[in-house]
Amino acid sequence: MIIWSGLGVLVPITAAVAFFIAAVVAHTMGLKAPADASVYAIAEILAGGVIGYVAHRIESQPAEQFVEKSTGREFTAGHSAGSLFLIPTRYWAFIVPALGLLLLVEPMLRP
Repeated sequence: MIIWSGLGVLVPITAAVAFFIAAVVAHTMGLKAPADASVYAIAEILAGGVIGYVAHRIESQPAEQFVEKSTGREFTAGHSAGSLFLIPTRYWAFIVPALGLLLLVEPMLRP
């Protein structure tokens, strides 16, 4: 079961689209394993950049000021890019590229 809030659902969608594009590029270039791993790693690093950019744009929007009518207290509500598996989207910008680099290293570890 996938747990997300806000735009956290874009994390797996972005990573999957990047992976699919990398598969098409690797196939077009005629790359076979383990050489195609570099294409997948680059795609996931770029996907992490896209995720980070979107999260930054959403979270850098100005916060909104609200006043509670009954008490007159003011509070501020900032914007959130959401989360995936309870991890904020901004952190997935580092996790997705790390998984991409793992795809690059994994073929080297096989005997």
